[in-house]
Amino acid sequence: MNKIKLCIIFTMICFHSLFAQDGELQASVDTNYVDDGQALKERKTLTGNWGGLRTDLKENGFIFKASLTNFYQGMVNGDGNNDFEFGSKFGFTTILNGEKIGLWKGFFAIARMEYNMGQSVNGRGGTLLPVNMALYLPGIDGADRWDMNFYFIQFLSQTDKVVFGKINNIDLSNFSTFNGGLGVRNFYHNAMVSPPNAITVPYVFGAYYMSSNENRDLTLAFYDANSRVNKMGFGDLFEDGVTFFGSYNFVTHFFGKKG
Repeated sequence: MNKIKLCIIFTMICFHSLFAQDGELQASVDTNYVDDGQALKERKTLTGNWGGLRTDLKENGFIFKASLTNFYQGMVNGDGNNDFEFGSKFGFTTILNGEKIGLWKGFFAIARMEYNMGQSVNGRGGTLLPVNMALYLPGIDGADRWDMNFYFIQFLSQTDKVVFGKINNIDLSNFSTFNGGLGVRNFYHNAMVSPPNAITVPYVFGAYYMSSNENRDLTLAFYDANSRVNKMGFGDLFEDGVTFFGSYNFVTHFFGKKG
């Protein structure tokens, strides 16, 4: 529990943002808050505007957000354990807007802590890919149930940005309507959250250049060859070399839908 408490405290002085490849901060960091007096079902956030404090913080460059997602899953057919399991994922998200605190335009300092609780059904029935990515990473047993990412974004334009630090690669899959979402939004299964390619690892330490427009998405990256899941600090970085990665995606608009 001491590690968890330290992680939460450290996260509160760090900053995080989920982002899409269209050069804009993802809509999940919603700052269109409602008044505390509105009905609970009409609020954008559960706790409202904190008497105006949330808006004041945002206008001064700070956004804080917490989420708790619960899962109840089980295998309805096939060989193996057919019991249903209950699991939860807690996330604490913060954003620092560099321009609004007097630095420069387009700069964001970012951090995100996540903590898994309960049980998952990953691995049951002989499945090769996780059926619930939210509870698969950073883990759900023992010391492997929490982790934190810390990185920086510098937007070069509305379509181009550079990202540096400890990065969750699953966040970078938010380039379409269906992919990404960390297994909390959209789909749960690994194949839809972040299609595996046997090259990238879930959490990395390195740098990305990302460029996108309505017709294509370009990503170039280099990072530590080893996964940074459940690893903090810088002591063993690049001991086994560097991985270089590049991708180019054509954006389709079949039936008026982006994909």
